[in-house]
Amino acid sequence: METGELERTGQHLARAEEELTAELPQSDMMATVLRRKAQLCNARTQNVEARILAVSCLAMCKATTNDYDRGVALRVLGQAWGAEGCPAKARACFDASLQTLSRSQAGYELMKTLIAYGNFLPSDLREPS
Repeated sequence: METGELERTGQHLARAEEELTAELPQSDMMATVLRRKAQLCNARTQNVEARILAVSCLAMCKATTNDYDRGVALRVLGQAWGAEGCPAKARACFDASLQTLSRSQAGYELMKTLIAYGNFLPSDLREPS
């Protein structure tokens, strides 16, 4: 995404979060907005903010049993931890994301998690022997 698109997306998500906070603060819709905001921060390499939003999304998903958003939030969390040099935390998040997305049959997001996990691995583990 280009910078202008990221900015517009951020504005739309902020407005959605504001409206949902007033109307449906504990909902699947709020979990989705938090997850998308975490993804946006990830795209902007704002790792700390991505982690905070992903954890908020995970808490919301626990209350609503939303495995799709939970799996994606775990991937975002893994990417953020990986970018911050915390490989054990990143692996745990990627593994949990794979398990959650497999269970929810979210094929596209599962594939994206596999790619993100592969990109996180050291290059010597990515090369075929």
